Amino acid sequence: MSQTRIRVPKPPARRRVRLEVSAGVFCLLMLVMYWVVRTQGWLVAATDSTEGTVLDTRIVLDHIAESRTGSQMYYRLEARVSYKDEAQSSSPRQDRWLVASEVTQTHELLVMLQEKKPKACRVYWIPKHPETVKCQLE
Repeated sequence: MSQTRIRVPKPPARRRVRLEVSAGVFCLLMLVMYWVVRTQGWLVAATDSTEGTVLDTRIVLDHIAESRTGSQMYYRLEARVSYKDEAQSSSPRQDRWLVASEVTQTHELLVMLQEKKPKACRVYWIPKHPETVKCQLE
């Protein structure tokens, strides 16, 4: 007697329609939320700002990163700025050294920025946090 095998086809896989629809709605919702956050500026801290006069600039060693292969030095540009906070009319004019560039390894880039001899800058800070004051050279 020989046994014959009967092949029964597998039933077709059930589509997970609910899962596909919910994944599509989730992706669409994430895109809409991203667009709303970017256009409304919800995640960007509001800043107060004023005009300042640049009195002097200097290049400062920010930090040194040590590794097995050697060390890397990082620099930043600072500007001595004279400015007055218009929001506080009773406060006197301030004269401070402020961070005026991003931290970089390229010392020559900062030398080029310093040679431009900027005369003015936009001084900005997060409200109620005057310790975060920075300067954007113009």
